[in-house]
Amino acid sequence: MKLTLLFTCVLAVIAVLLFSFRPNNVEGPRVPVVKLTSSGFPYHALDAALDIAFPDGTHPQEGPRFDQLKAHPEALDRYLGLISQISPRNTPHRFLRREERLAFILNAYTAGLLSIVRDHCPLESVDDPYYFGGLFWRVSLLVGGEQMSLNDLANRAAALSQGDLRVMFALSQLTNSHLALRRKAWRPDEIEQGLNELENQLLRDPFVIRNQDQLILGAPFKWYELRFNPDPLGYLKQQVPQLTQGINRVRFAEIDRRLKGRCLP
Repeated sequence: MKLTLLFTCVLAVIAVLLFSFRPNNVEGPRVPVVKLTSSGFPYHALDAALDIAFPDGTHPQEGPRFDQLKAHPEALDRYLGLISQISPRNTPHRFLRREERLAFILNAYTAGLLSIVRDHCPLESVDDPYYFGGLFWRVSLLVGGEQMSLNDLANRAAALSQGDLRVMFALSQLTNSHLALRRKAWRPDEIEQGLNELENQLLRDPFVIRNQDQLILGAPFKWYELRFNPDPLGYLKQQVPQLTQGINRVRFAEIDRRLKGRCLP
């Protein structure tokens, strides 16, 4: 009898934990819907929010000014209102090309990440608000009428990438050890140029450092290690052969998960 009671209590505790830590169980920003009258989609509308996040004179390696986004939320909230009921899934006629769908998802991820961090400031680390990186999988956004986490959007981007690793590098995690966040909205006709710019950032110090006979790789390589075929070294030998000559092994630098940006009360 006692064992049965104990077993029941353990199951109850496990059930409560699973329920508490289920994906999308924390409601993220909810803003008024912004209706569109045109047949396309205004990708450039995110620029207004990014101009607030990165005022003139901001150093290229500095993170977003979340204090400014909090003081002036209208531009970012308007973009969230645009995507709240529209997406390639429920309005496919607006996104006929792959580049259009990809630009939408990358912008939605950026807007969602900025808004979630903004609303949770002050933060020191992306792990602060929720355990186990819950900021990326527990907090739900409203995109195309669906509740979606940042990880859900990242999975949509991965599906659209068609194996292009550069797309994954566009999904910033706003940490000190990650690529700098792009400072303008993704546009369908500029996707290729933008992805090339990101890759050029990735293939040099501090993300790729040669130390005698080994390469020390930064956080983006570690986070997406399983997506390389067969491994990051093979990818680097193709992209930067002059750097990888004589290299037979790699190791990963320690990941710094402190938040990049000004996130004040």
